[in-house]
Order: sequence, then structure tokens, then C-alpha cells
Amino acid sequence: MADEPELLYRNPLAQPEDVAGFRLEGEGTATFPRGRLRLESTRPAADGQAANVVLWCPVELTGDLEISWSFWPVHEPGLCILFFHARGRDGRDLFDPGLADRFGPYEQYHSGDIDAYHLSYFRRRWQSERRFHTCNLRKSYGFHLVAQGADPLPSVLDADGPYRLRLRVVAGRITFTVDDLAVLDWSDDGSVGGRALTGGKIGLRADGADDRGVRRPARHAPLNRQLAHFARLSTGPPRIGQDGCMGRDVEYTQFTRADRTRYRLKVQQGLDALARMLTESRFDAENPQVGLEIELNLVDCDNEPAMRNAEVLDVIADSNFQTELGRFNIEINVPPRRLAGGGLTSFEDSVRAALNDAAAKAETVDTHLAMIGILPTLRPEHVREDAVSANPRYALLEQQIFAARGEDLEISIDGVERLEMTSDTIMPEAACTSTQVHLQVSPDEFASYWNAAQAIAGIQLAVGANSPFLFGRQLVSESRIPLFEQSTDTRSEDLKAQGVRPRVWFGERWITSIFDLFEENSRYFNALLPIVSDDDPIAVLDAGGVPTLDDMRLHNGTVYRWNRPVYDVAASPSGDRQPHLRVENRVLPAGPTVVDTMANTAFFAGLVRDLAQADRPIWSQMSFQAAEENFAAGVRDGIGASVYWPRIGQVSAAELVVRKLLPLAADGLRDWGVDSAEIDRLLGVIEQRCIHATNGSTWQTAEVVAREAAGATRDQALHGMLGAYLDRMHSNEPVHTWSVGS
Repeated sequence: MADEPELLYRNPLAQPEDVAGFRLEGEGTATFPRGRLRLESTRPAADGQAANVVLWCPVELTGDLEISWSFWPVHEPGLCILFFHARGRDGRDLFDPGLADRFGPYEQYHSGDIDAYHLSYFRRRWQSERRFHTCNLRKSYGFHLVAQGADPLPSVLDADGPYRLRLRVVAGRITFTVDDLAVLDWSDDGSVGGRALTGGKIGLRADGADDRGVRRPARHAPLNRQLAHFARLSTGPPRIGQDGCMGRDVEYTQFTRADRTRYRLKVQQGLDALARMLTESRFDAENPQVGLEIELNLVDCDNEPAMRNAEVLDVIADSNFQTELGRFNIEINVPPRRLAGGGLTSFEDSVRAALNDAAAKAETVDTHLAMIGILPTLRPEHVREDAVSANPRYALLEQQIFAARGEDLEISIDGVERLEMTSDTIMPEAACTSTQVHLQVSPDEFASYWNAAQAIAGIQLAVGANSPFLFGRQLVSESRIPLFEQSTDTRSEDLKAQGVRPRVWFGERWITSIFDLFEENSRYFNALLPIVSDDDPIAVLDAGGVPTLDDMRLHNGTVYRWNRPVYDVAASPSGDRQPHLRVENRVLPAGPTVVDTMANTAFFAGLVRDLAQADRPIWSQMSFQAAEENFAAGVRDGIGASVYWPRIGQVSAAELVVRKLLPLAADGLRDWGVDSAEIDRLLGVIEQRCIHATNGSTWQTAEVVAREAAGATRDQALHGMLGAYLDRMHSNEPVHTWSVGS
């Protein structure tokens, strides 16, 4: 054996593509709730052995090896078996068509025409097994029990997994551990069942147990008997992976108190480095750029949510498109650019071209893109845990949110109608699809831009609302906001009563520096994902380098401010790595059209620039509470909102925009270097929305009312409205021009 292990095979077992080429024997299904393999029989438990299923990995094993995987017991009774070194008795490949058929019954695997080792664990099928827990190692052909050890895996109700299982075979010696605790150790000298087995394949077996009368944990839907989150094969000495998360493979999802302590210290170290960088003026601010992210929904030909983001991303094959929380979501990240010299038109053209190309490719897998704040045809059954995207970071984030809450989510939204529901998953958050505008600013100007963005957030919602319906009910003009606030809330009811701050947060004060926001994150919010990086930011600074501040940035990414501070590092035109700061405006919903999106972007970028540069700042003339109340009014009433503005008092948001704010936004865009024609065209869209009192939310509502008046049910009206919306979305005509009822 080599001194260093060689990785032979690695598989996250997180999505259907990961089991392409696998062979399923027996009548069963392999699905992927929470980004983990769920293997279960589709036959009734009364069918006994005929209800068993086996899933074979096609990889052929060679020589000594180690197999490691993660397991979480979430359903009893049951039995899990790992077959390894499995092949035909005469040495033929396990999948050779000349071998006898196999379709689940256990005798076909221990006394048929294959040789294999069988490792059984979590043996909870029979009462005798549940009274005395053991792991068994058998060798076949035959039913030879060659080793047995105590099974440390707890019952479902006590499980706090996943647990790390590791099987190692070295020169005929077989060892098995659970979280590094030795369970089995046996050497095959050939005296039982013939020579030691090598090569062959591995397989997972799920047992068709009877579930009746079994209590299940409150936070998890019933999953299965055999649930593997991650599997790997390697040769050589055992090794433990060091994978992280948030875009990397997630191998471990348990955090210790020591992890959290180390992470808190690393976040503080990042804050110290940021404070030093702000003092030393190390940031790129010469040529500020604007970036854009747009989240999209996927629908099928019946305007139902299409759970196909993996297939859609495969056919789009463009790295600017990424996965999102729900399997019916994707996101496009538009490369940043300067606004001067036709930048807004360039943005619009590139977004339209990318979306049109993506839409054409998505149609090849019977899927359509929808740019809308909340998909109106969503129903509660679409936001269950099996709709979570396969990326392991989403399962990890959900796990940590529920660990912090300790109870199910409660969603309560009062509007035109009322919604009350509970959820044992964060999936309702996937209903929220937004547009995020990234505005690069200098450190000296950051506080002014952030304060200005907070001051106009309610105005943005008033003119841009596009989410009136959720789960079949008409709620508020921008229902996306309260839904997001509640579906990612880590606080239990008692913590809310104690005044603990929510992670989705408008804020509570004007700021004087970006440091205020990062420092608040550290002080007010515990770590959701305490994944400690190896970087030493102070040492990097001392060496003249640019630190990535990964720990601080990861923590910042789990505090969901409507205007979020961003620290990032990017290559300069000369190729050097330079840090920069951004305001990430997360207020706006997606849609209705690309031109509406660009009009919203132009209004935001121009208005915050003018307000940030004003001789007398707007935030010196109004309280932070007034800005927060404007935000609530925009959420509730949209284009009909009444808001407060200094030296004016209470005023219609639409009137305020037309008479006061559009001229300021135009001045700000001129300061960005935007052409007059672009300013007039895009701000003209905002003006016409206000004059006609029409935005995406009012159009959706009016269209549904018209269809219901014509005799449609609410469900029929929502489906019909969405179809009409998508037709108009593709026309790229601004929403204020859309007709109703035609």
C-alpha cells in the first residue's frame, strides 16, 4: 500500500445526477430531500422480503480500500446494509446479464450466485434487534456471521447526526467505526466461506419495514431507512476530509462549542483587520461599478412550479447562472460595469440577451423562466423539504436555523386576506425572488450611501412592489418582505418577546462607518455556520497582502439586512488583487420586465448618489424610525403608500417620487456619467408608473380580480394571470403599459 491515500471515488449523493449509472434492484425510489440520498421501497411492508431494495454503485473496487459515508437515522423500524466486494460467484461482473435476476429478497444476495461481504447496522427491524443493538458482518456465498459488535447509533428520537461511518479493508482485515469509535475488527484468513474477497462493487440496501405506530421527530419529515449524505472511497491509510461549505462540499455538519469559540475569535480578528484597512485607505474606489443579481422562478407548461433547476442549469451551461434555495429557482449574476458611457443600456442588453438565451434552452426541458417577486401558483406542498436544491450548503443552513430556533417556523401575514401556517423547513423562503443591486463605494462615502439607501427603501417598495399573492391568498403589496423575514427567523417566540434582534433586519440607527454594521453583526448575532478558515488576516496585512476575511464575510452572509454591507476582493485592471466595499440593495422584487428592472436600478443608483452628496444629509432631517415606518408602508400599500419626507410631511409616495425624487435621481445619474437619453427613458418608466398608479403588484391584483369576476376560481385566475404575465414579461414593455383582462 502507498503511504498516502489515493482518492478513488467521491460522490455527494445529493441529486439525481449523482446516481446516474447506479442500478436499483427491487421496487423503490432514490430521492434527495435536504440534499441527501433517500432510498426506500415503494411496496407495502406486508410484502416482507419482496419490499427490500438495493442500490449498486457502478464503480469497480480494486485492492485495499476505505469507504466512508455519513448516516442519519430518521425512521424506525428498519435495517441498513452495505454490501462490498460484491461480484458473481465465478468472478463475473456483478451486472453480468448471465447472473440470476435480483430484485430485493435477501436470500438472493446471501445464497444466490454472488459473493459479497454484508455490513448491517442500525438494525431496528425486529423486536429482538431493538432490544439489543448490534452491527453484524456477514460473508457470502452463504450466511456466515463472521463478526459482531455493539451498535452505538442512537434511536431516531435521540439522534443528532449525521454520524460518520468508516469501513476499512487492508490485507483482508476489515474494520468498521462510527464517529471514530471502533465497532468491528475481523481478519478474513479464508477459513470461512473461502478466500478473502476483493474487487467487485458496493451497494446500499433499504429494508421495507412497517412504520405503523412509530413516532417521528417533529422537525423532520419521515425520510428512510438508509440515508447517505456523502460517500467516498480511497486506498491507503485512512484520512479525514477537510471540506468546508458555502460552495464547497460539506462533509461534516456538526459544530462543537469549541468551533463556535474559534469562529467568534476569527470574526473578531477579521474586524480588527478591517478597522486597520479602513485607517490605511487600502480600498479600490477609483472606478466604482454596479453589479446586478436577479432571482428567477421556473414553471412548467401548466404554469406550475417546475422542480428542475439542476436540469435547467445543465442545458443553460452558463456560469453566470447559479442554483438557489428551491429546486424551482435559479439566479443570474450580471457582471459588474460602470454606469457611465451607456452602462445602463449595456446592462439591459446583456440581461435581455442572457435571459432570452436561457429561456430558449430551458424550453428544451419543458421549463419556462418567470421573473416575478413570488410565483403566484405556488402552494404549500411546493415548499417542503424535498424541494430544497441539492447543494449541501442549503441543508446545512436549514439545519443550523432550526437548531437555533428549537421549534417549527410560524408564518403569519395579515393583508387583504390572512395567511397562517407552520413549516418544519426553511423552504418557504424560496418563494421570495428578488433583484439585488450592488453599488461600489469608497470607505469614506459608504455610510452616506447606506444611510441614503435606508431612507429610500420604502419608496423603492412603493414604486416596485410585485408580490401580492402567496399560497393562493392576496396579502400585502410586497408579501415577499414579511415572508422572508419570518421564514429565516432563528428566534423562538420567547426570544422575540425578550427583544432579540431578527437576522432579517432593517436596522435601528443611522451609521457613521461601514465598520458599525460589521461590528453589529458580531455583537448581536451568533454564528450560524462557524466554519473556521485557515487565513490569518493580520499576518496577511503585515506581509503587504490583501486578506479575504472569509470568516467575517461568511458571518455577514447570514445576517440578512435589506441593505447589506459587502467586503470583497477582486482583480484590478493591472491584475493586482484589490479590496473594495459595496452596498448590496436587497429591497426590490424580481420583474416584471428587464426594462422595469433597469428603471428600478437607475432610480436607486441616481437617488442614493444625489442624497449621499447633499450638503444637508437626508438622515439628519428624519428619524431612523420614520424610514422604517416608510418601509412598512411600502410593504403594505405599495404604490398607494403614504410616507413621511422631511420638509413635506406625510405625502403620497407616487406624488413624492414625481415632484421631488425623480429630479434628484436624474441629477445623481448625471453625476454617475449616465447619458441624458438613458436617464429620460428609464426614469420615465418610474414616472409613468406613478402617474398611472400601476406597478407589478397592482397589475397582478387587477388581473386576478377581472378573471374571478368572469367566473374563474382563485386557482384558475392565478394560473391564467401568470400566463398573461409571462407573455407580457417577454415583450419587455414596462408594466404600466400592460392591459388588464385581455
